[in-house]
Amino acid sequence: MQSNHFWCLLARHAGAPMPRWQQSRAPWVQGLLSVREQHEAALGRSTIVAKMLAEDQSELVPPLLDARLLLVNHDRMVLTGLERDVLTRREVAQTWLLIRSAEEPGGAGIMHPD
Repeated sequence: MQSNHFWCLLARHAGAPMPRWQQSRAPWVQGLLSVREQHEAALGRSTIVAKMLAEDQSELVPPLLDARLLLVNHDRMVLTGLERDVLTRREVAQTWLLIRSAEEPGGAGIMHPD
């Protein structure tokens, strides 16, 4: 497994946090995580942009603009930022739960105490 290969769960819908019961039914996306600084014309500045990419480098979910790292813990990370709607160009908050695993994570990826 590549070091940047993750399962990704989008934890917000239209900018609002999804309830856990909805997250547990949401689909996980598997791909390669890319995080880099790039110039963002709409924001008028350079920003950190995270992308989940397929093997052919196509985007699996909308990029995460102005990405920030919230958590790194064992096999998981949480990134947050802005997701831009392709049609309306409206930006809303989005959070990605990223888990490194050979198998698709179950439920909402909630961590259980040891």
